[in-house]
Amino acid sequence: MKEVYDIVPEIPNAQAFYEYLLTLDEYYTPALAEILTRCPRTDCCAELPLNEVYLMHFCNQTIFCPNCRGAILYETFMLAQFVKNCPLFKVECTLQKEKFGLL
Repeated sequence: MKEVYDIVPEIPNAQAFYEYLLTLDEYYTPALAEILTRCPRTDCCAELPLNEVYLMHFCNQTIFCPNCRGAILYETFMLAQFVKNCPLFKVECTLQKEKFGLL
């Protein structure tokens, strides 16, 4: 923590500080930078500019993928992770008094 405190005065702007924090995050699996710097759409996965990722992640702004032009919010990545981890799930329900399951 002291390392971060000592380096803050040397960092020129908030985006550079964000980039520095993402390098610290590499020690976690998966690294947040690996997730947030790629379009979350499975049919795209294009690289996203770091300044745009900063606006989306810290400023809560909608950004657009330079490749597929899809709108991206931070929550989009959470949905993509959910779909990746749970592509199918079973739902049991009753329809017109008959029980059945959906997959």
